[in-house]
Amino acid sequence: MIELRESEMALVGNPPEERTIEEIINNGFVVIDKQAKPSSHQVSAWVRDMLGVEKAGHAGTLDPMVTGVLVVAIGKATRVIKNLQDSRKTYVTLLEYTKPIKEEKIKKLMKGFEGVIYQTPPRNAAVKRTLRKREIFSINIIEHTEKRTLFEVECEAGTYIRNLCRDVGYILGQKTSMAQLRRIATGPFNEEDSHTLLQLRDAFEEWKEGGDEKKIRQLILPVENLFEHLPKIVVKDSTVDALCHGAELGLPGVTSISEDITRGCIAGIFTMRGEAIGIAKIRVGSEEIKESVENDKKGNIAKMVTVLMKRDTYPRIWKGR
Repeated sequence: MIELRESEMALVGNPPEERTIEEIINNGFVVIDKQAKPSSHQVSAWVRDMLGVEKAGHAGTLDPMVTGVLVVAIGKATRVIKNLQDSRKTYVTLLEYTKPIKEEKIKKLMKGFEGVIYQTPPRNAAVKRTLRKREIFSINIIEHTEKRTLFEVECEAGTYIRNLCRDVGYILGQKTSMAQLRRIATGPFNEEDSHTLLQLRDAFEEWKEGGDEKKIRQLILPVENLFEHLPKIVVKDSTVDALCHGAELGLPGVTSISEDITRGCIAGIFTMRGEAIGIAKIRVGSEEIKESVENDKKGNIAKMVTVLMKRDTYPRIWKGR
């Protein structure tokens, strides 16, 4: 983080470490290790009903037979889950051939898919079937036999791995199929962060029936952790409530920023105590913000897209029109 100015921090608000478990449940998320057969929607509904919350939503659909990392936002946190839906995904895939293929040949072919590719969603997809661009960031072969290849692929959200496996077959001149698929990462969250539905249920019952919060706090994380993959801007206490009422973020209200802010990006807006105020679209990059503060310039640098924090959590210091 780039520190731009000092500001006095008041002991107000409700930082993550001071929240009750009820508050975490109503504005948090859990990383589920989805098993085969249930749909992503079913898993989200089971989490919702298990925890007794009004809403739950996931960060990217997994087909029923696909397993792995499924981030499920709970309660108010569902309002910001879309930003994780748009994050990178990583999969491990088992590709099967009808004819033998040598490892060197498939390695060379796979590397050719890295970069921008074109795909049309399959007929059973819940999106419009139009040609679209997606980026493959990396493909690495884990294991290969004559008729099978196990590989890992990191890709842009919305990439269809089944289509990728089919396209490999087109190039080879033979029929290929995706035998198995497992998602091992969504944005900053991976398999090590995930838990089964059974583990979630047991932890929830331990708290409800015995009052032991230890396990449930390890599984259900505060909404702030959903912002890990985003650039960050920290603002003065005097700025917080104005943002909660829909005001734009001005330079005088900023205390520190991430180094990786770019013009037009989405960033998490935080209080000095580490609370998420919401998400904003940024108009200028880190260097421009830094230079503007050093030269005592004013002006707005961001517009709130989603506000999470309840109004009047911080004192109202700003003046309305």
